[in-house]
Amino acid sequence: MRGWRIRSVVIEASSNVAAAAMRTLLITAGFGMAFGSIVWIELDFTTDLLAYADRFREQGGYVGVVTSEELPIPAASCEALNGLTGVVAAGGIRQSGLTSVESAPGTLFQRAYITVGIIRVWDPSARRVPSNGAHGLGSAAARYLGVRSGSPITPSGETTRPAYVIGLERRNEQASGWFFNIVPPHGVVDQCWVELAPTAYAGWVAAIPAQFPHHQVAVRRVAALDQFSRDPATELERRSHRFAWLAVGAILAAITSIASWFRRSEMGVYRAFGMPRVGLLLMHQVETMMIGVASLAMAVVWAVALFASNYGFPETDQIQIAASAAAKALLLLIIAAPIGATLAARGDPAMLLKEQP
Repeated sequence: MRGWRIRSVVIEASSNVAAAAMRTLLITAGFGMAFGSIVWIELDFTTDLLAYADRFREQGGYVGVVTSEELPIPAASCEALNGLTGVVAAGGIRQSGLTSVESAPGTLFQRAYITVGIIRVWDPSARRVPSNGAHGLGSAAARYLGVRSGSPITPSGETTRPAYVIGLERRNEQASGWFFNIVPPHGVVDQCWVELAPTAYAGWVAAIPAQFPHHQVAVRRVAALDQFSRDPATELERRSHRFAWLAVGAILAAITSIASWFRRSEMGVYRAFGMPRVGLLLMHQVETMMIGVASLAMAVVWAVALFASNYGFPETDQIQIAASAAAKALLLLIIAAPIGATLAARGDPAMLLKEQP
């Protein structure tokens, strides 16, 4: 650039930022407050939304029950869903009459055969999953019998084995008092329970029938939609302030461009020393980026700290959403502000030098 190499322009921009310390601090504080407001708005909005999304997921909002009225579902086909993208867990269940245990001979329990995968659907907080052949108890049945996981239990006519207690209150409360035999995925099942990733649910519900080509299957959502009528993903995508970053970035760019008018004599000096307009554009971009990145970091830190002191530390997803929105405003600022500043330096260098700083 006629003596002004890119490295020289970058060094000059860095020198300008360091030399005008008071101006840099004021601009950084101003940018920080603007970016911080975006971060705060997003954190506040997503707090309720993520809490709702967690409750929705915990109650089985993304769990579907696959059934077939004509033929039982192959257990192997149901368990095989675990290896597919978008499937969190899947497993089958087949009811099989009543049974009793030796410790409570007068009490009958509904009995069912289940595959291992369904335990991960029913009780996603389970730290371990039992092996095939184990005896399972719903949590209500375990409380009634005074049994804990690992305690020996002897069903009528069967071998004594350690019991495994399954937490069913959130996703299948009606089976909380049942007795289960945990078996390999052989034979058939009455129902195939499938938990899907939130982003995959809609597409997978439509695709599940293709996984059972010889059956006319239907998919029922576990969570009652009258309790969960909101769609967190849609609300996040359509939030009213989703373009706030655009307004903030445009306003900051306009203010920065106007402020550059008072640096016209300085720009005239650079022009007189042979710096082309492209060099001025790059110099303004470097200055804006240096101040903007520092402002964004400061904004995220103080907004998160202030939010944490009032409502508790936000989730990682919240911080990512908020920081992403503020970063978009910064990117727009870095692109637009130097253009306005460069346009302000149009004209003959001699005329620019006559401008009062």
